[in-house]
Amino acid sequence: MNVSRSGLLARLPGPVPPDGDVDLVLTLPPCDAFPGARVQCVASVVRRPEAGLIALAIRRYCFLRPGEADAGEVGEWNDAW
Repeated sequence: MNVSRSGLLARLPGPVPPDGDVDLVLTLPPCDAFPGARVQCVASVVRRPEAGLIALAIRRYCFLRPGEADAGEVGEWNDAW
């Protein structure tokens, strides 16, 4: 996976709607200056390169608090941001 401030290039585990949005949770690893985090995102499909990769533009995101459920666990988007 390749992640930037505005999007990501990834191989997703399941089918993706051709022109729809994708809800996902990114787990960012810790480093020296950052303790790591989980980020709930809504992204749009912008490109489908070869080899099963997909390019997504991140449209909305919010950082999840430690122990906070994501949309897949509670069945709805977290609008607390």
